[in-house]
This record gives sequence, C-alpha cells and structure tokens, in this order.
Amino acid sequence: MVLVPDESRRNTCGERSFWLGVIRFLQAALSTDKALHYADGKMADQKPIEFSQATLKEYREVLGRYPTRQAALLPTLWMAQREFGWISEEVEDYVARLMELPAAHVRAVVSFYTMFYRKPMGRWHLEVCANLPCRLRGAEQILDCLSRKLGIEPGETTADGKFSLTEVECLASCGTAPMLQLNHERFYENLTPESVTNLVDELARRVS
Repeated sequence: MVLVPDESRRNTCGERSFWLGVIRFLQAALSTDKALHYADGKMADQKPIEFSQATLKEYREVLGRYPTRQAALLPTLWMAQREFGWISEEVEDYVARLMELPAAHVRAVVSFYTMFYRKPMGRWHLEVCANLPCRLRGAEQILDCLSRKLGIEPGETTADGKFSLTEVECLASCGTAPMLQLNHERFYENLTPESVTNLVDELARRVS
C-alpha cells in the first residue's frame, strides 16, 4: 500500500505553527513594561509629542546660531524639558526625528547630563549641593531636614507632585555654603534648617 501525504493536514499544521508564533510574539511584546508605539513613533494611548508653534519658532532661531544640528542638541533638549516637563523616551525620539539625529545619540546625551530629568519631577525641584565645602558647612543636616519635612528621600517626589528632592554635586557657590538650587533658576544660600523649612512652607502656599 502506498501512503499518500495528506496535503490538507500539512497546510493545517503549518498554519497552526504560524499563528502560534504570532501569539507568542504578541505575548512577549505585551509582557514588557514599555508602551506600544505606532510606526511613526507616537504613543498609541497619548497625544502626539511635538513642540508648540512658539517653541518650534524658538528652535529654528536657535538652530541658526550653530554650525550643525548636533551642536544645537543641548539647547533643544532644554526646550523639550521646559515644554514637556521631563525627557521621556518618546521625547528623545521626537527630538531625534526633529533634528535628524540618531536616537541613540540623543539618548546618550540625556543620560550623561544630570540636569535633564528622566522621570516626572515635582513642581518645585530642590537640588541640594552635597560637595565637600557644602558638606563641611552642614549640607547633610539640610538634606535630612528637607527629607523629614517633605517625607521623601533624595531622588524622590512627594505623592502630591509638588516637591522633588535631589542631592547634586558642586553648584559653584562654595563661599555661601550650604546652598540649594530651585528649579534650575534661583540659588538659596547660607542655609539653615529653619530657613529651608520656611522655604518649603512658602512654596507649598503658592498656587503655581
């Protein structure tokens, strides 16, 4: 007796293997903690990430001051952080597309400079200098006081999203140690536990 291969059975088995492969791929993709993206880099469950018209105008003006696009990356990232609040992977990808740069290069720059936020930060970001001169003048006591006042450790943000506390290196104000920087904008110097407590209370009362 001659055995004849069942072609329909072979096709069914092949289709089954194909769909099992598809299912396993989707399960692996969905098991990661990264959000799914569309092919154009936009997040599926969020509005497209892009500069406002005012920021785009500023970006074009800044671009004209530099010999290459890559040279203008740092000021562009500053604009992105101001616009979006922090530099997420989606923001990195947007900047890379906007500037026609490799996404890996943008990501490397963001991860190198500590002034770029890689996670959401509080409305008020307190950066306490902990370099040697500030430590000798009581920076550890200032950090401890702020941690107890805010109920968080350095590197954390309060549950209401109002305050973030960070320990940083030299802010070039050694003669007025200990000191902190608020939102990359203002220095508070010759700090004491009382003065930082009053500062937190003042900021907490502000609406914005």
